[in-house]
Amino acid sequence: MAKQVGKYGAVKTNGKTAVINVIRWSLDWAVDPLETTGFTEAGNRVYSAGLKGWEGSFEGIHNSTAPVPGVGSTVASMLLYVSSTEYYIGSALITGVKTGTPADGMVTLVWDFKGQGALGVANL
Repeated sequence: MAKQVGKYGAVKTNGKTAVINVIRWSLDWAVDPLETTGFTEAGNRVYSAGLKGWEGSFEGIHNSTAPVPGVGSTVASMLLYVSSTEYYIGSALITGVKTGTPADGMVTLVWDFKGQGALGVANL
């Protein structure tokens, strides 16, 4: 994978609608390790892959006129862009929204999500 510059990142919902004023996103993609260590492993642990899952969050500057996904809503197609052509895609459940503001900055919102089903990768 070539080096990427963060300024081309984006979050889109339902395949096309960009969530405006997003300033960062993160994604955790993991598998549950299932221990399969037996007596014959000579004291070394052995694992098999269990269930896969993914979750993350995205943060944006508050804009009261922009449509945003609400808590408990399912985003049928969430796209997390690394560049203008490279992205992760999957269905996600919005599990939380946090709001905060510093005295010297902008009001921000952070959306937490959990993936529903497989996570796809395009052009990465």
